[in-house]
Amino acid sequence: MKNHKKLSRIIILCFIAISCISCNKTTDKTERQDINGHTINLNTTQSISQLRNKAAKEMKATDEKVPQYHYYIRKSWHLGKLSHLYGIDGADEQNYPVPVLYIEIPNDKEKETRINKMLIERYVTLLPDDTDEEWWEKQEIHITYRSEQYLCFRYLSNVALPEECSDRNLYFTLDLENESIIEYPLVEEQTGKFEPDESGNLYKELEAYQEKTVEEQSALRGNTEYQVCQAMTEYEGISFPCVKIEGLADKKKQEQINLALQEPLKVLIEDGVWEDKENQQRIFDSTKIYIAYQTEQWLSVVYSLQIPIDPDPRWRDGVKDFGITIHMQDGKRVLLDDLFEKDKILDWFYAMGMYEEGNKQYGGEKYEGLGLLLQTEKEKATEFKDNVQKNNIVKLDEKCWLLGMTDWDSFYLYKGKLAILRMDSFYDFEIPLPEIYEYLKVEPWY
Repeated sequence: MKNHKKLSRIIILCFIAISCISCNKTTDKTERQDINGHTINLNTTQSISQLRNKAAKEMKATDEKVPQYHYYIRKSWHLGKLSHLYGIDGADEQNYPVPVLYIEIPNDKEKETRINKMLIERYVTLLPDDTDEEWWEKQEIHITYRSEQYLCFRYLSNVALPEECSDRNLYFTLDLENESIIEYPLVEEQTGKFEPDESGNLYKELEAYQEKTVEEQSALRGNTEYQVCQAMTEYEGISFPCVKIEGLADKKKQEQINLALQEPLKVLIEDGVWEDKENQQRIFDSTKIYIAYQTEQWLSVVYSLQIPIDPDPRWRDGVKDFGITIHMQDGKRVLLDDLFEKDKILDWFYAMGMYEEGNKQYGGEKYEGLGLLLQTEKEKATEFKDNVQKNNIVKLDEKCWLLGMTDWDSFYLYKGKLAILRMDSFYDFEIPLPEIYEYLKVEPWY
């Protein structure tokens, strides 16, 4: 009997050992398994509860990237009935089915009701009434941008808008976080120095702000974690004023940002063609600063230099503006293709007649005429000098350099707009963001 029990114990121990070896081999062969559709790493020491906890965390991280709301479009709803449902006056007689966008927020039905009421009030107030049946029959709703905070859409059709309605009322920028509809950013009547067209111009504000100190401008832009101030910098024997930030907890990032804010002017000093040191210093002494946009996410600045070239009072006064935009979270400068899908925004520029597609060079990788929209000052200066020397059109001297530099376009951010700086501000133009939402790679800036 004792021998029988001893033999049983040996058999059980052998079975356990074989099972453990088999388990280890299986785990070695399959280092990753899928639980509820989420791939996770496994090791021999993880328990089932550990695996479930890890899978739950991964699912939560994934869910946080997806907007926590739904939208749907109904084309068979009557504004009159919808208005009655939400207690809105002014649409009782509108019984013609119209397409409307409706929000659903599963986790907050009260917020859902508030937002939908706000949308319906907007439809009733600003869109054509149901007497314009032909217009409504041709309408479609086009989603142009969607994130956790913003849902942007517009009405599209090939039918002319009724005279009493404005095209800008067809654009909707819904801020779900703040439960508001952001107004279409108006392009004011031309207020630039030369008033060349009706595309709008922020130059009046730029010049007015440059009469203030950088600190005063920053205070007008609102409070941020960091402070913006002016500093004097010297590089290769040339001194110049520039923007500096202070107050960031991450001092390494702060230093990186401050170097990026100096970089445009340093490149002009280092890579420029200069023959007269005193003239060079006078140019950089003339530097004026405009704080165009300042938030926790973005800092957009314009440096204006007085270039001593023959001015033409019709369109040129010799002031050259350089825009620079910093992504404050990354601590890096951004170019236009960091903000937008490059090919799409350029196609839009070409379609709108702002630039000519025929100016593409070098297999489409670089673009003549686009200045600093897609290239840094360093890249553009090198390209400019190489082109002048290669084509041997004119002598590469200080006058050639200064004239060439004034033709470099750049940009800056403004609340709800993208502003393009062109040849001495003669062709400056501003673009309301709703027009180009669908090309964005980042959140809209408001």
